[in-house]
Amino acid sequence: MRLRDEGVNQKLHARLRELFLTRTAREWEEIGNRAGAACAWARNTTEWIQTDHAREIGAVVQLDDPEYGPTWMAGVPVHLTRTPGAPKGPRHLADADHAAIVGELESLSPGVPTAEVDRGLTHPLAGMKVLDLCAALAGPTCGRLLLEFGAEVVKINAPKAGVGVGGYLNRGKQSLLLDVGSFEAQQVFWKLVDEADVVVENFSPGTADRLGIGYREVNARKPDAVYCSISSYGQFGPWRNGRGWERQGQAVAGVMERQDPLAVLGPYNLIDIGTGTLATFAVGLGLYHRLRSGDGQHVHASLCQTATYQQTPYMLLYSGRVSNEPRGYLTLGTGPLNRFYQARDRWFFLALPTCDAARLRQVEGLEDACQLASSWWTTTSKRAVSA
Repeated sequence: MRLRDEGVNQKLHARLRELFLTRTAREWEEIGNRAGAACAWARNTTEWIQTDHAREIGAVVQLDDPEYGPTWMAGVPVHLTRTPGAPKGPRHLADADHAAIVGELESLSPGVPTAEVDRGLTHPLAGMKVLDLCAALAGPTCGRLLLEFGAEVVKINAPKAGVGVGGYLNRGKQSLLLDVGSFEAQQVFWKLVDEADVVVENFSPGTADRLGIGYREVNARKPDAVYCSISSYGQFGPWRNGRGWERQGQAVAGVMERQDPLAVLGPYNLIDIGTGTLATFAVGLGLYHRLRSGDGQHVHASLCQTATYQQTPYMLLYSGRVSNEPRGYLTLGTGPLNRFYQARDRWFFLALPTCDAARLRQVEGLEDACQLASSWWTTTSKRAVSA
């Protein structure tokens, strides 16, 4: 929030800083969300995994890892109401299924190739029609990706909405100003729905239902439509009514807490754009399900699930786990063979698997580094075994 008068702006910020010190972050989150504000305190990954919401929406799941035992980890990144999907068990140890896989291959007969349905298809979504009701940024990302893989997208904008926000995400879309809250405009909207395969919305929680254009209404009129809802916290669970944007998505799931001091990981909207990409994936799954069954369904993507999935290597909780991943803006990498280095003129990134450290001998000037890399790898391996 920034006011035109800089003096008043500074006084307001000073007063807010003073007030916010009177309560805990958890209390301000509860108070703010009850009032309809977008407020989230910066949790770490363990605190996020332990929330009822993360577990109820399947953002995290517990599986019995063959090495670590019961382990909380990232779940599936999107939700489909009719065909939700689920983890198919924990990871398998390397080569654990060798005999079963080879045995199955030996028992199979050669497959019979199937005829192509459309030999002239140049884009996978050619012929699909999409209604994009979204504001910046996650929703329009989904619409743009669907368009660029062949769909025809009509972008519906509210007449009084801000212009230019996320405009680069509306590339190639047809544009229409429509106040979907009015009776007359809804007559146009429903005619568009009759011709649509996909409807994408990222209204504040409950808004689409209040306007009478939510999934239930669209499904009743067009049962084979795929209806995609994009939100901060998902369509169910204790936090389903919470509002939020990029910053809240980063805060609740542990992204902000990785910085030192706590900060927005940016200036890139990695959660917004990532959620739009995952929403596109969810729509694709919904369309594939419709191709096989004839039925549409409601698919969901959320900022908190995206933030969870993007931290998959570190979104782990098991007995004895020690969180030791690199942290902060000044982190250059995960080890001497996977990090930034500064050359005479600028920076570059070296990425070399530790098992290939001997390749350093072939690089002029790095012969000694090979021996050091081997020593580092031996020491690291011993620490991992002892842990």
